[in-house]
Amino acid sequence: MGRKEVPKRPGLKDEDDDSDTEEGDYDIEEDYDAIDNQPWAIILECCVYEPKDRPNIGKVRELMVDLKIQDDRAVPKEAPGAEILKSRTDPKTDLNRMEELLGEIQVRQYLFL
Repeated sequence: MGRKEVPKRPGLKDEDDDSDTEEGDYDIEEDYDAIDNQPWAIILECCVYEPKDRPNIGKVRELMVDLKIQDDRAVPKEAPGAEILKSRTDPKTDLNRMEELLGEIQVRQYLFL
């Protein structure tokens, strides 16, 4: 952060803002979900002006785990061809068959010399 200002918390109206908005005006600030106190505290810790005073990534990870946020995303569906990709990343190699094939190659190379 370039300035020594604390970030404004989304979802809360600015108490110093006396501007009246007409009905139908769209205020982007009101579109945000309010951030709970615990995550907001982490954000504030990470936005401290002096970098040496900010938590390191290990501490941030620890704080995030402590939030116990449930993953409510939908379970991804199996994509066509996923088994092929999986077999490429986790191949099951038959070493005995490989040894046989290498032996055959060596024999053929010997015969052609």
